[in-house]
Amino acid sequence: MSDQLGTPDALSYLRRLCRKYYVYAHVEPTNACNATCAICPRESMTRKLRMMSWETYMGIMDTILPTPIPMLSLVGFGEPTLHPRIVDMIDVARRSRPDLVIKITTNGSRMTEGSLDKYFDAGLDLLEISVFGYSPASYEALMGGLKFQSIQRLLSALNSSGYPFSLTTVQTDQTSADDIRAFWASLGAPHVAIKGMHRRGGYLELDRQIEQEQALGGYNRRPVAVRGSAGLAVDSCHKLYMFLHVNANGQILPCVQEINLTNVLGTIPANSSIESVVALTRDQRPTFDICMGCELKQQDLMQYYATFFADRFPDRFPSWLARLAEAESRT
Repeated sequence: MSDQLGTPDALSYLRRLCRKYYVYAHVEPTNACNATCAICPRESMTRKLRMMSWETYMGIMDTILPTPIPMLSLVGFGEPTLHPRIVDMIDVARRSRPDLVIKITTNGSRMTEGSLDKYFDAGLDLLEISVFGYSPASYEALMGGLKFQSIQRLLSALNSSGYPFSLTTVQTDQTSADDIRAFWASLGAPHVAIKGMHRRGGYLELDRQIEQEQALGGYNRRPVAVRGSAGLAVDSCHKLYMFLHVNANGQILPCVQEINLTNVLGTIPANSSIESVVALTRDQRPTFDICMGCELKQQDLMQYYATFFADRFPDRFPSWLARLAEAESRT
């Protein structure tokens, strides 16, 4: 492999990584939110709203930071910037792992030109902003309480500062993916990821069937061979073997779509070693109730993240590969 992370090299790396680890840790700082987005099933959430305790967060960091896992994603069924120590969460991860990719997914409503510096100074690598809509009116209708002027100001501040950001959205029945990208590009957002439309593990009620192409979003269709090349059974789900999902309670979930506590695999710190955590998820099959009728099974997330790492963080590849080789030598 070369020192520059090309997509084929990244694919090989991720398949090797997923034999014993994860592509990223998906950690939910809080399940509280300040919006009621039309395609978020928050009304189906029965667990209590809470902020992740600092003790729980540090327990998770103690488990994942010594490993070769290359990315930490602070996101979940809530708005992460509501957590009073969200900047500290970024800072402690960055101080321990200079090569770790740290990403926040947010609706952006609480971020301003004045607050951006503290997030990126703490070590944030990428700000991912969830948006829905293809016009000012549709944005406010779909984003449940958020104002279009706020996202306009944030995009302007991000472009002025040069901080890295991207938008994530889904395609609606009212317009095409190209029209959505064109609208947001006109506001200064050239990177717009079209995610798949789906029923969020069955928690989101829709009055229609979702077409397969709409469920794929901007992802390629996933070949079965990808799972086999990672040393996994062909019916393994990418959500189980590629990502570690931990909710605000410190509970390990099979998938981010588990918004309640129906499917809990274990907890951190009860499972404090990465080996014990992986043992909880690796041999699971997509037979949970949230898996039934899941529209996302065909998405090729291995290819997506190979391209993501190759395009955005090629300079970190040598460190990641060295970490993985060191970890493999100990097992």
